[in-house]
Amino acid sequence: MCDVVKRLLRFICVLLPLLSYGKSGDEHVKDMMSVFGPSDKKELEQFFENLTSLIDRPEPGLTMRIRGIAPRFTQGPYTHRLYFHWGFNGDPKDSWALLNRVTNATDDVQIQEMIFDEVRAVDIARKNKALLYVQISFVDLTNRSSGLSPDEINAIATLAYDTHILGDYIVGTATTSKALMPMDKIAADIIKAFGRIKRRDKAFQENPERKTLMKMFELKMKKASKHSQQRDSSQKQADAAKAMLQAMQEMVPKLLRMTDRIRRMLQLKDLEEEKKEEEEFRKAA
Repeated sequence: MCDVVKRLLRFICVLLPLLSYGKSGDEHVKDMMSVFGPSDKKELEQFFENLTSLIDRPEPGLTMRIRGIAPRFTQGPYTHRLYFHWGFNGDPKDSWALLNRVTNATDDVQIQEMIFDEVRAVDIARKNKALLYVQISFVDLTNRSSGLSPDEINAIATLAYDTHILGDYIVGTATTSKALMPMDKIAADIIKAFGRIKRRDKAFQENPERKTLMKMFELKMKKASKHSQQRDSSQKQADAAKAMLQAMQEMVPKLLRMTDRIRRMLQLKDLEEEKKEEEEFRKAA
C-alpha cells in the first residue's frame, strides 16, 4: 500500500504543474496560428502542437539529477515553467526563478555552473528537436529537404516558441511568471528572428514596405516590453504580454508574406484574398 501511495503522489506531482496557471495546448496552438496567419499547409498546425508539447513536457529525472549535484535543490512554486521557458534562443540563466533555485541550493559557483550545464544540455537537445520538427514539417518533396536555410528554420521556431512564452505570461501568476524569459529579451529575440530571415531571403530584403513595417513592429514590441518588469503584478505583466502578442498578430503575418521561401514552404495564404473569402462567407450565411 505504501508503494502505491508513493507512486500516486509522484504522479500528482508531475500532473499538477501541467494543469496550473497555464494555457492549454490548444490555446497555445491557436495563438501560434494567429501569429503566422492562414495557411494551406496542414502540417503547420501539427508542428505547433509538437512544439507546444516539447516546451511543456517534463524532463524525466532532471530534478533528481540536479539534486545529485546539489541536494538542497527544489523546484519551488514555479510549476513546470521552471524549465525550458526562457525563449528559443535564451539561456537557462535568463530564468530568474531557476537562477533563484540554484543559488538557494548552493553557494558554490562551480556547482552552480554544473547545474546550469546539466539543464543547458537538455535544453539544447530539445531545441535541436524543435529545429528538426521544422525540417520534417515543411519538407520539399522535390529535393527532400525543407528548402529553408538554418537561419529561416531558427526564425520559424523562434516565432512559435516565443509566442508560447507570451501566452504563459497572459495567464500566469506573479510567481510563475518569474520563471519566464523577461519580456524585453523576448521582444529582442523575435526581432532578431526577422534579421535572420533578412540575411537569407532576397525578396524580404528588397520589399519596399518591409523597412517601414519592421520599424513599426519593433517600436510596438519594445514599447510593450519596456512597461513590464518581473517585479510587477501578474496583471501588469499580462497586459504587456497581450500588447506584444497583438502586435505579432497584426504584423507578423504581413512580414512573413513578404518572404519567398517561408511563404512558399508554409503555404501561407494571401491575407487580402482570405479576408475577401471570409466576407463572402459571412454574406452567404
